[in-house]
Amino acid sequence: MRLAGLSIASILLSGMAYAQTPSVVTGGVLNAASLVKGQPVTLGSFVAIFGSGFGNGGVAGTVPWPTTLGGTAVLMNGISAPLYAVTDGQINAQVPFEALPSGQTSGSVIVIVQRNGASSAPQSFQVVSFAPGVFSINGTGLGLANAINPDGSLAAPSGAVPPYASHPASPGGTVIVLATGFGATDSSIQSGQASTDKLRRTTTTPVVTVGGVPAQVAFSGLSPQFPAVNQLNIVLPVGVPAGSAVPVQVSLGGITTTAQLNIAITASTATSSIGSAPSNTVLTPGSQPKSLVTYGNIAYVCGSQYIGVLDISDPGNPKLTATVGTNAFNNVSNLFCYIESGNLVAFADTGSTLVSGGPSVTFFSLANPAQPQLTQQSGLSKQFVSGVAHRGNYAFAVYNSISFSGSSFQGQNGDLVSIDLSNPQSPKVVYALSGNLGSTLGPNSFFDVIAVNDTTIYAASSSSTGSQTTVGTGQLLVVDTTDPTNLKVVKQISIPNTRQVGTIRIQGNLAVTMNDVGGWRNPIDFTQGALLGPTSVSTFDITDPRNPVLSTTASTPAGPALTGNGGAPVGTAQFAFAGHRVGTQNAFLLVDARTAANPQATVVNTPDIVLNLSVVAPNFLYGLINNTGVAVYQLPQ
Repeated sequence: MRLAGLSIASILLSGMAYAQTPSVVTGGVLNAASLVKGQPVTLGSFVAIFGSGFGNGGVAGTVPWPTTLGGTAVLMNGISAPLYAVTDGQINAQVPFEALPSGQTSGSVIVIVQRNGASSAPQSFQVVSFAPGVFSINGTGLGLANAINPDGSLAAPSGAVPPYASHPASPGGTVIVLATGFGATDSSIQSGQASTDKLRRTTTTPVVTVGGVPAQVAFSGLSPQFPAVNQLNIVLPVGVPAGSAVPVQVSLGGITTTAQLNIAITASTATSSIGSAPSNTVLTPGSQPKSLVTYGNIAYVCGSQYIGVLDISDPGNPKLTATVGTNAFNNVSNLFCYIESGNLVAFADTGSTLVSGGPSVTFFSLANPAQPQLTQQSGLSKQFVSGVAHRGNYAFAVYNSISFSGSSFQGQNGDLVSIDLSNPQSPKVVYALSGNLGSTLGPNSFFDVIAVNDTTIYAASSSSTGSQTTVGTGQLLVVDTTDPTNLKVVKQISIPNTRQVGTIRIQGNLAVTMNDVGGWRNPIDFTQGALLGPTSVSTFDITDPRNPVLSTTASTPAGPALTGNGGAPVGTAQFAFAGHRVGTQNAFLLVDARTAANPQATVVNTPDIVLNLSVVAPNFLYGLINNTGVAVYQLPQ
C-alpha cells in the first residue's frame, strides 16, 4: 500500500526557539489523526504531544522508530515511546503497548518529555480500548481524508492536492483509508515496528459509513508500511451519494469520527436498464440461499443446509468453492449472517442440529477466509428471526411469527432484542422491547432491522397484535442502542394506509421502506402468500437520524411473495427490494427515489421467489433465488 498524501509531517507545528526545560500542556496528548481535544487514545496509536521546549529533532528516517530524536525522549508510564518527529512545540509518537500492564487496555498514563537532562512536569492522559481517528490531507483532522484509490491516487477532486495525483472514487470500488486508534490486533507487534512481516487484523471491525451509507469493510488492520497507523480497505456501496466532499465516518467503541472529513465520489448511473435475465447463476444444490455477506474477494451464502463459499474475485463470474456447516444446519427456515472480529456469525431460527434443532447463534472462524471453521453453536431462547444488525459484541435481532389452526389465522407476535455475544458459548438476551427476556416472543411482530449509525437502529414493525389482521398500521421505530442492555425507542412513526413495514434501506439522508397494505391473509393460503398486499414504498428524510420525516408513500405494481425480503441501494437514491410478485410471476422491485416525493417502482421478473438481494462490487447485484442459488445481475456502469 502506498502512503500517498499521508501528511504526517504537516501536522507538526513549525519550529521555533525552544526553552531549555520541556513542558507538556495540560490535555496536550491527542489522537494525531483527529486532534480532538479531551478524547482518550489507545495503546499502540499515533499521538501528538503539544507543549514547548522539545527541541528540533526532525523526522525519523528508519523503522522501527527510534526512542530518541535530536536528544529528545518521551516516557509514558516510564516506558520509552517510539518517536516519529520532534519540533519545539510538538512531538509525534506512538503510545507504547507496554505503557499498561499486559492484558490491560484502559487506564491512566503519565507522560514526561526529556531533553538534555531536563524533564517536563508529569502530565496524564487516558487510554481506552478504542479511539478512532482518520488522517486528513491537511493534517487538521478536517477536510479531505487520507483516502487512496487502487491506482495510488487520492480519492479527491482532480488536481485538488498538487503534486499528488487525485481523482474521485467510483461507487462499487475499493478505497484505502488511513487512520489510528482501532485497538488490539489478532497478533502482537513490537512498539515502533511496522507490520511488514504479515497482515494483522483488528480484533473488532469498525462501522464505516460513506455519505451516511454503510460501507463494506474488506480489511481493518495495521498498515504494512507505517508504525501506529491503521489501514481500512472499504468497498464503496454502489448507491453511495456522489460529490466532491462526501463524508466518511468511522464508528468504534462508542466514538464516531467527524462528518467534516470527506472524499470525492463520482455519480452512479440509473438502474432502469437492469435486464430481466441474470448474466450468470451459481447453483447452491440442496440449500436455499437466505442471506449473503462479503469479505474481500469471498462471499458467504448462508442457506438452509450449509454456508456456501463463493470466490468473487471476478464478481461477474462467481464460483462456489466450498460448503461448510453441513453438520450444523438442517432445513433452517431463516439464516442471517454477518462478519465481526474475524468471525462469520450466523443467526438461525430453526434447524440448528448441534442444539437439538432450535434457534441458535453459530460462529465460524475466518482465520482462513476460504475455509471457515465452525467453532461454536449455541442455543437462543428467541426464535423466528427476521433480521439482524450488530455492533461489536452485541447483535440486535428482530423476530416475528404467525400462528394458525388449519387455515384459520390465530395470532401474530415478535420481538426486538439485544444479545450479548462476548462469550460465544453462552449468548445472552440482555434486553427485549417486550420486557420479557426469557419468553420465545413478545407481543409485536418485527420484520427488519438496520443500523443507521453507532448508536441508532431502525426497526420495521406493525401496531397490529394478536388476531388482528385488518387493523393497525405499519411502524418505523427509531431505537437508541447506546446502552445495549437498555434499548430505548426514541420515535415511532406510523405509515398511513399500511399494515406492516417489511423492509428498510438507507442511503445518505434518505430512508426507503417497503410496506404491505392489506395485512395477513385470513384464512391463510401460503400458495398465495401470507400477506394480502399490495406493497407500497415510503420515503423518509433522515438528515436527523433520530427524527425521520415521512416524505410520501406511493403504490407499487407488485404484491409480497410467499417469503423473502431484504434489499440494497443500487444507484444514487435507487434501491432493489426482494420478495415480490405480480400475480404468479415472481420478481424483485427497482425503486427510483431520486425524487423523494414521487418514488417510482418497476418490476424485474425472476424464475422463483427472491429471498434476498446484495450488491457486490463493482456493479453487480446478487439475487438469492429460492430453489436455485445466486443469480448475478449487472448494474449499469
